[in-house]
Amino acid sequence: MRTHLLKTLDGWGERLLHLLRYNDGGFINRPLFALPVPHTWEHVPGITLLGDAAHLMPPLGLGANLAMLDGTELATALVTEPDVDDAVRAYESIMLPVRPRPPGSARKDSKTSCPRRAPRRRCDR
Repeated sequence: MRTHLLKTLDGWGERLLHLLRYNDGGFINRPLFALPVPHTWEHVPGITLLGDAAHLMPPLGLGANLAMLDGTELATALVTEPDVDDAVRAYESIMLPVRPRPPGSARKDSKTSCPRRAPRRRCDR
């Protein structure tokens, strides 16, 4: 696996390649899975989703931003609604219809976030 990765990533940043050359553990395949579009759920009293979990987002750096926005909206609902269930319903009524992504856009993002032959500077950050 190490040989394959080093060959595939030839020309990428030295800091990345150093990790591949000199790590002391084995490589573990950790595939990313996508949920079906549109992603909605039945309301469950007192339970909801935030960030990547709620927005069909692969881990590309947007989840924390969405989670903070979602958290702010949920917190606002918790202090303005009479109980937790009403707060969750209010949050979901704002979050679910407002933030859907076009079908396939998360998949496209994951394929283009770091191209196969990315320039050195992209992987040295």
